[in-house]
Amino acid sequence: MNFTTAIGTCFAKYAGFNGRASRSEYWFFILFVFLAIAFLAILAASLSGAVQSPKGGPKSLSVIVDGLALLFLMGIFVPTLAVGARRLHDISCSGWWQLICLVPLLGGLGMLIACCLPGTRGTNRFGPEPLASKVPVDRPPELNLNDHVLPNWNPPALAVPDDFKRRCLTGEFHDETEDRTFHSNSAFAPVLDAFGTSNFEEVIRRGTQLLPRFPDFDLPWEWVSSAYQELGKLDSAYRVASEGLPRTKRKSVLLVRLGDIEWQRGNLPETVYALSQALHCYADRPLDYNPYLLLNYIAEGAGLSTVAAAFLRRVDQLRPGTIRLPPALGDRLKEISRRSRTPVITEVLKELSTRYLAAGDTAGQGVPAAAGGLSEQGEKTRTIGELFDRTMHNARQKMNDDECRLLSAAIVAICTNGFSAAEVQKALNHPHPGVRAECETFVKTILT
Repeated sequence: MNFTTAIGTCFAKYAGFNGRASRSEYWFFILFVFLAIAFLAILAASLSGAVQSPKGGPKSLSVIVDGLALLFLMGIFVPTLAVGARRLHDISCSGWWQLICLVPLLGGLGMLIACCLPGTRGTNRFGPEPLASKVPVDRPPELNLNDHVLPNWNPPALAVPDDFKRRCLTGEFHDETEDRTFHSNSAFAPVLDAFGTSNFEEVIRRGTQLLPRFPDFDLPWEWVSSAYQELGKLDSAYRVASEGLPRTKRKSVLLVRLGDIEWQRGNLPETVYALSQALHCYADRPLDYNPYLLLNYIAEGAGLSTVAAAFLRRVDQLRPGTIRLPPALGDRLKEISRRSRTPVITEVLKELSTRYLAAGDTAGQGVPAAAGGLSEQGEKTRTIGELFDRTMHNARQKMNDDECRLLSAAIVAICTNGFSAAEVQKALNHPHPGVRAECETFVKTILT
């Protein structure tokens, strides 16, 4: 916010004690008040020292200037208090803290320090972030990446069954090694915090700012696309995910996102193609349960109960607890599958099941070594579900039932919220030391 805008805003909110004010708004207005008072003081001093004429001209002007100064001070008293209250609201403090200025010396110093602090990120109890730009949610952002990479998302046409089947069953995308996580950079925290409060406009705004900085990292693209999808803007979500796909090192995350978007748009063939490509990227090391979950509903809608059950077993192996789509969404996906199924889609589903959910599935064979945790026999834990079971087994040896319930709730909260920064931090700061220690071990094992 510039100087003139700040002054206009403060006078427009003359007695507005609600909402928040940024540092620039507050300090530009204080600067205006200081300059105005200094000008009037200098003018009054110069006139009071002038030689008095017989007609009393300079003396009359001095009285006028003094009167104007008094009126000005009275006029800016309320907006100064109002902008001070809004500035304190920006750091999540009550405006009544301005009364601290009544304390000699230390009170003014405390107010000075408070008004120099940066505001809280995102929405707080006093309102939205004052300088948060409004991102239009009815269209995707202008990315301005200047790398001239064209999207290579080109699903096959169902009208040519042989080509559709060949491309679905052939890996056309490959995951490269990606060591970065959502904890890799502090710039990710505001996006994750906005997700935690379901402030999807803020996710889009901050996430879009990250794309030029991390063009080859899949998570910022995933966050922005997911936020658009949550707002029901499927075309914008589709564009962001498809533009990120050729740029990122890890393709599978955006392939799953595209599959989720495509079925919500009613495009079953494109959904099957995207999810099959995600499975090819996983090979024998699946990273996410979502493609198996969606394929379970598609297979069920296509009348393939055995294949659907196999996909669902893999979901339960990869994620603790019972992870399912909300009933309304699940029924809708099955209905889309029933209406759009064709012999070639049925063949693709069966082949994917045979290839990636082969014999021994119920015993856990072919499931990835997801975390490197050790079982009692010294073998590596192979899935997040197994790690959860192992963690709870070890906890029962040294914790009572109530403590185990607290631990179980903390770990399930971490997993069901996609390892969000807020849930992880909450678990790592749990008041019970035993729960805190087990959660720390669980999170470290996953991240390593």
